[in-house]
Amino acid sequence: MPNKAKPFWSYVTIGGPDECWPWQGGRTRTGHGHAWVNGKHKYAHRHALELSGIPVPRDNFACHRCNNAWCCNPSHIYVGTPSSNQRDAYRAGKRPPDNRGERSGMSKLSVPEVLAIRAMRAVHSEVAKAFNICPSAVSLIKNRKRWKHVE
Repeated sequence: MPNKAKPFWSYVTIGGPDECWPWQGGRTRTGHGHAWVNGKHKYAHRHALELSGIPVPRDNFACHRCNNAWCCNPSHIYVGTPSSNQRDAYRAGKRPPDNRGERSGMSKLSVPEVLAIRAMRAVHSEVAKAFNICPSAVSLIKNRKRWKHVE
């Protein structure tokens, strides 16, 4: 791990400006490089971006344009939000597809049924009985706490 005797960049194989620069130190189980900086664990790509003069706020991520978790080339890394990081991971095939609603495999309802439940003005227990779900599920659906992705 980087320490006072060995500078951070000595753990990076620096290539051309468009190439990935692989981290040669320790890695996490997800493949991200990790370094010890001032006695604290840091992701290597995040530290590389910060060393290049781009601060990464605490609630944000250092995201890879190249989708290589071990890459430390600052031109391949950008500051992103948690949701942009998830979108990138999904596009790169590193996260499973969206499993909300009827795609989850555990759902008792379909989108048309959810829309029908929201349109019904009957007592929740009656709606629940009609769709074989519990009354609290009806309330959660109507208040958009569940199936909130369905408009």
